[in-house]
Amino acid sequence: MYKTLFEQSKILDETPLKVIKGYIEYDIVEIYGVGSHFLISNRVLEILRRNEIKGYSILEPLCDELKGSYYWFIVNGKAGPIINNIDNSKKLEFDINTWDGSDFFNLDGTLLNVCTDKVAEILENENISNIEIRLL
Repeated sequence: MYKTLFEQSKILDETPLKVIKGYIEYDIVEIYGVGSHFLISNRVLEILRRNEIKGYSILEPLCDELKGSYYWFIVNGKAGPIINNIDNSKKLEFDINTWDGSDFFNLDGTLLNVCTDKVAEILENENISNIEIRLL
């Protein structure tokens, strides 16, 4: 299920990016059509590094217009699958023993990007734009 960084970078090498410029530069930009991947701004990357956040990799985007200002953000932390039925009244659950301890991680069999409370608090305190954080 999980691909190595090498396998991910090969897929990304084959994925063209088209930049559509607007008036607002967001801290996080979703990449449509590529699963659960995002571009993060240099500001976000600096915040993650300063706080020693784990569970992700970055690649330079294959688009000269974005190099140096945005980075391809790939969550590579892991945890097991969802173990309860999901509906709007229940919290999502997974076996904590399957979690690798990363600050960012994916739940097996999903495209969900999950972060720890530590990351959520940092991103909210830094007023990161274009992100929605929900409790599991």
